[in-house]
Amino acid sequence: MFVRSIYFCSNQILQLFVDIQNNQPYILQYCNGAFNLSGNYPKVVKQTVNLGSLPYVSSVDEKGQRTIAFHEDHVIERFPRVLSLVRIQDALEINLFLEHRYKGLFMPPKRGGKKNPLGGVSLITVQSLANSMSLFLQWVEKNNVDWHEVYAVSDSDKAKYWLPVYRYRKHLIEQVIAKDIDRDTANLYINHVRQFYEWARKQRRIDKVPFKYKTKVIKKKRKDGSLDLLFTDYGSEEKGFTITTTDLLIPKKYKQKKSGDAGLSPYSQDELKLLYASNELTKHGTKLRVDLAVQCGLRAEEVATFTASYVVDPDLENKAIYYVTIIGKYDKERTIMVSKGLMTVVA
Repeated sequence: MFVRSIYFCSNQILQLFVDIQNNQPYILQYCNGAFNLSGNYPKVVKQTVNLGSLPYVSSVDEKGQRTIAFHEDHVIERFPRVLSLVRIQDALEINLFLEHRYKGLFMPPKRGGKKNPLGGVSLITVQSLANSMSLFLQWVEKNNVDWHEVYAVSDSDKAKYWLPVYRYRKHLIEQVIAKDIDRDTANLYINHVRQFYEWARKQRRIDKVPFKYKTKVIKKKRKDGSLDLLFTDYGSEEKGFTITTTDLLIPKKYKQKKSGDAGLSPYSQDELKLLYASNELTKHGTKLRVDLAVQCGLRAEEVATFTASYVVDPDLENKAIYYVTIIGKYDKERTIMVSKGLMTVVA
């Protein structure tokens, strides 16, 4: 026997078929009509979604079904969603958080930052948020905790560490110690979880945030001359700039030490020889992509988006090194160096 239920969260749709006899749920329609059959664990799925404005329930179609329509459509391809069959409500809340970040309804990009047409963060940033929240939801399911729990049994510091967000922080620290992830990666994960809690507080889904804010002064290196030291007010903020952070930050003592002789390349010379000797790299296009990754340090997505506008004809501009500015991770610009030999092959 199957029972179908439909859940609404903002303009998301979830159709859930439940086999009552076997108590086994199957998701057949998740978030704006994308068909997906999945196992019962949180993960990120990319779907074509409509984040239009003013949603409404349409009239019955030829199949006798109603769908969600919008007065103004805004279709986005490969938009990340967090999928879970165990914590459905939590997954819907996370997806609404992602939607609000993309629409700029919560924490829009700062002045001068990269924005999408709706005024929010880029799709790459949303993907990073979705990955972090998927890992958090995996931990929530595994440990069977309620992330809405924000009140400790007492006001002591020891009591607060039993709250879910601090337990997840401890979990990340354990992963850093085990060298499963880097400290910077752990801080990225916990920072995204912090943003989710702040969004939930703004949406009144929780009464308060469970962590504490604190101010920190980042010292600046002095660039003025010795004469200016006579007129310096040492009590002013000129010695540094103040930032606001939380006590969720992973301490620096957990930062892994990097060996001094470790190269930037993830492959040794022997591994590179085996790679270039493979049959796959006999193809010109494949070898060119590997050359860009190895010689220029490009990520896979940066290689895929390396457009013709970056290419310079060496016959027109004869240089030993070509400097190319690309859009990299988190929509940040960075400049890479391309050798004359590689630029000749690319051109």
